[in-house]
Amino acid sequence: MHLQLITIVFLIYIALSTPQVIQRIPLDYMIMVRNSDDVHHRYKKFMDKDTSVRFKRNGKEMLTNFLDMQYFGKISIGTPPQTFQVIFDTGSADIWIPSSMCHSHYCRSHNTFNHSASSTFRQLHDIITLSYLVSNVKGFVGQDTVSVGGIAVYEQKFSEIFQLSWSGHRKKAKFHAFDGIIGMAYQKLSAIDGSNLFDNMVKQKSVDQPIFSFRLRRGAAYHGGELILGGIDENYFQGPITYVPVIKQAYWQIKLDLVTITIDSSSGTVNMEMCDRDCTAVIDTGTSMIIGPAEQIDKIHQLIQAVNLEALTGRSEEYNKYKNLNMYAVNCDLIDDLPMINFRFNGRDFPLSPEHYIWKMPHLSSTLCISGFHSYKLKRPTWVLGDLFIARYYTIFDKGKNRIGLANIVDLP
Repeated sequence: MHLQLITIVFLIYIALSTPQVIQRIPLDYMIMVRNSDDVHHRYKKFMDKDTSVRFKRNGKEMLTNFLDMQYFGKISIGTPPQTFQVIFDTGSADIWIPSSMCHSHYCRSHNTFNHSASSTFRQLHDIITLSYLVSNVKGFVGQDTVSVGGIAVYEQKFSEIFQLSWSGHRKKAKFHAFDGIIGMAYQKLSAIDGSNLFDNMVKQKSVDQPIFSFRLRRGAAYHGGELILGGIDENYFQGPITYVPVIKQAYWQIKLDLVTITIDSSSGTVNMEMCDRDCTAVIDTGTSMIIGPAEQIDKIHQLIQAVNLEALTGRSEEYNKYKNLNMYAVNCDLIDDLPMINFRFNGRDFPLSPEHYIWKMPHLSSTLCISGFHSYKLKRPTWVLGDLFIARYYTIFDKGKNRIGLANIVDLP
């Protein structure tokens, strides 16, 4: 339980942070430079020969749902391909994968990249540190063929990580079910000099359109959903698509018109409004929760009668695990009576019912019902709508027209 909550907070901080400066350090060994034709030839020759490692080339990446908190899919890097499970994160722009030269517990318990085993790998003269609010990763910058959904991207730059700030925590490292991250935000957020993965797909004409889209699913009974590269799947949504322009090409950040809380009482229905001006929202697949300004999240928690789990510390050793996590829980028996919470974009409401913003988690012999809202002190009235929101609405990221599309999701088996 403690590990689940820590991972939520960890993913929150990753999504809200921008990687920092590149540290350029000359390497002490010679690098063999391969030209583009050679890289393409080596990769194609291997894939034609060994059909066992091929992905179906359709631009569709099936995702795995881990506890409704992490959604990740399979990629390959190198020739022959080495496979990894990664989060496709629209809140960052860089790729990182653990290196085989990393010997921490995290790296020993995850898939690592052995660049010496890849004939198409090229080491670059950089060591990079990706710094986040509460963590950082550090590694070499390299270049190789990266395949996602059967689409091969040649000479893609990424970081081969040898140091992770949380890698010494064995339980926490074990709980991170993913190996690394593929950033899908705008290049402005990147700390690596070079285009991100999807931009390179567009440049190399590997996708039909400069669009990717997500369908996420909650619940252990289903697979985690799908990432579609190069378009949308109309089978996954119904009704109109509401498009909202991206405000600034860094995060996938759009204007948020209004947040309303619909409260039903004996005297009638009351709509409480907040964030009615100068508000924005970042649509972020790398964040599990919904994050908002502290004052407004506090109001929501008051209305749903949520209790800070830290108030329970001291009752038992089990409850002490929640100390300093700033997590809130509600009475599970009252979930059906909790209010609807609406986010308005471009004049249209996108409501979340209690079942969409509450996590039910096993705890000892009972269940804890955790609020999916998390407060954070932000300089501007910005919300971060993570997987809880995206699992409710089919979400389209249109790089060509710099806009986000939202539509009602179809609940398919």
